[in-house]
Amino acid sequence: MADRSRPGITIAVLDGDGQIVSRASELLSDRVLSFSFQDNDLKADRATLTLDNRDLALFEVGDDVLGGTMLEVSWGYPGSFALPRKLLVKKITGGETLNVEALAESVQLDRETMSREFLGMSRAQVVNQIAEEHGYRGAYVEVEETEEQFEVITQNNETDAAFMTRLAAREGFVFFIDDTGLHWHRRRFDLAPSHVLEWRGGNEGTIESFNIESNLTRRVGRVRVKGRDPLAKKDIEATATNETVDRDTLGEVREVVDPETLESQLERLNATDVLRPTAASTQKRATREAEARFRKAERATVEIRMRVLGDPTIRAKTIVEVQGLTAMFDGLYYVREASHQIDGSGGYHCDVKIIRDAKGKLAQQTATQQQKGDRNRQPGKAPGEVTAHEVVDPETLESRIEYRRSGQVVGSEDPEANISLPRGGR
Repeated sequence: MADRSRPGITIAVLDGDGQIVSRASELLSDRVLSFSFQDNDLKADRATLTLDNRDLALFEVGDDVLGGTMLEVSWGYPGSFALPRKLLVKKITGGETLNVEALAESVQLDRETMSREFLGMSRAQVVNQIAEEHGYRGAYVEVEETEEQFEVITQNNETDAAFMTRLAAREGFVFFIDDTGLHWHRRRFDLAPSHVLEWRGGNEGTIESFNIESNLTRRVGRVRVKGRDPLAKKDIEATATNETVDRDTLGEVREVVDPETLESQLERLNATDVLRPTAASTQKRATREAEARFRKAERATVEIRMRVLGDPTIRAKTIVEVQGLTAMFDGLYYVREASHQIDGSGGYHCDVKIIRDAKGKLAQQTATQQQKGDRNRQPGKAPGEVTAHEVVDPETLESRIEYRRSGQVVGSEDPEANISLPRGGR
């Protein structure tokens, strides 16, 4: 059991070859006044550090700390630290107190704009090609296949990151890069829950406070897109509903008023009938766009922000199970944001934003419209169930042992302490 009374941060300053600069690393780690790390399923990871510089010693370190430096940060409790994250220092302000802002190294894909064409390829093939250009191969790239081949896909004065984000939006996917590699796929609503978050009145449970932010009277009933087929010289229209869209789901029932029949077995909620213009020129493309828009509109039917006890293994893009918020809101949720906050007084908490596509079991007390799709029914596992996995680097062929909880990496190198040490040792 980790000692939660002593949260801490370790910082390694890396040189151009990825080696630790010992003096600068020790200097930074000993001066942290506060730390925050924002993990988001759409934005690059971001860390903010407040450092004590009353003796101005940090200015003497010079280029080892100032803009452009690569940091490797980890945080948590003795015996339970987060997997180290590599971050590029982007901004430093202050004097006696320095504020350092650093972004995930994936921002390097967002520096240079390009204009080029990809001929006779699917969107997934384009993403795979760009990923390989940036060195992401084998186990370090996860791209979901897409069926449709396009005569031409154009990257028009966009960075590779912006371009892949745009292609992901067209498919209803997410694009991100984290410590496990490059990802371009649907949100993984089918994962096993990595944590159980429990509400006990704000006193003894994992959840300290919560706020339901979604409008619980609004539901997506149907999404339609309309366009024009220039070859057939006719209008095209595609429709996506709960019945027709193939996707993984988290909720039990949807409780909607059908916009055509106006029927609802539980309560008369405001279902939306969304109509959007589309540039799609074929029926197949219009259908894919309608389904992507439906998944996007549906996934935040229930949206909750909550503050939970600090846990370095809570991550965005994972599934958690919520308990104690009544049957209407208990169940599985997708973590869209996770912000880790450690202050100078030794306090550590996480602010998380969780979403899912439907309400819970309360509505099943009467006849309702069941949520369609492939329901995630995996139970939450108790914290501490860690398994070892051998991971082989596809370039160097060197192997290492990673320790995972419910499929999520929680540490490496030390199976008993479940701690992840920065490369090169501290």
